[in-house]
Amino acid sequence: MKSLFSATLLAAIAVTGTTTVQAAEADDAIKYRKKLMSIVGGSASTIGAILKGEAGRKEDLAGLAQILAAVSDPAMIDAAFEMNTDGQGSEKTTSTANIWSDWQGFTKISADFNKAALAAAAKGADVTFAEMKPVFATCKACHSDFRKK
Repeated sequence: MKSLFSATLLAAIAVTGTTTVQAAEADDAIKYRKKLMSIVGGSASTIGAILKGEAGRKEDLAGLAQILAAVSDPAMIDAAFEMNTDGQGSEKTTSTANIWSDWQGFTKISADFNKAALAAAAKGADVTFAEMKPVFATCKACHSDFRKK
């Protein structure tokens, strides 16, 4: 009886420990994605504000476009979302399960986003709002398909 209790207790500890590790890993992955996407969103929205004449300096566009091109690298974005955290961890997220159920669609938008960001970055400080539209369109497409409202 005592050995059955010990075995059951050890199994419960092992399962609980595994769940805690998985939750910690999921929370870490979610936190990392949030930080990465904060850089992406901050760069894109700052570029938009400058181009709309709301704030900032036009000469800052080149640097911001370079940052956006760098952080939009599909290898970086796809790796950040590779771990399926749907329903895991305690960290709040706006990512939907669609990311992992439609991984091919997600990675296509990621690649399209990078292509558009690289094209915009090539224009440097001379990038126009029209040249940024493909960047903004891929942001919107990803948010529509893979982000909670």
